[in-house]
Amino acid sequence: MKQKYLFKILLFVLLLISLDYVIGKILAKYYNSMNRGEEQKVRYSLNDVNEDVVIFGASRAQHHYSSSIISDSLNVTVFNTGYGGINIL
Repeated sequence: MKQKYLFKILLFVLLLISLDYVIGKILAKYYNSMNRGEEQKVRYSLNDVNEDVVIFGASRAQHHYSSSIISDSLNVTVFNTGYGGINIL
């Protein structure tokens, strides 16, 4: 009787782990295929940014800091990852 419950619990845990793995793979595929506007910009800034200077912030960083001016002044590459409507966190 006790083995029957242990088997069911083990089967349930394996099912949960399998579902987590499969759903994670599906969501990762969709996450990595985002190639539109702001979503792509956020994905790039989190995973692939290679610039020397990265500007973080909300709409103030997005609208008030010019990457080209900073890049020309400092002679480095600059990426502005400011995103309107949110704070830095």
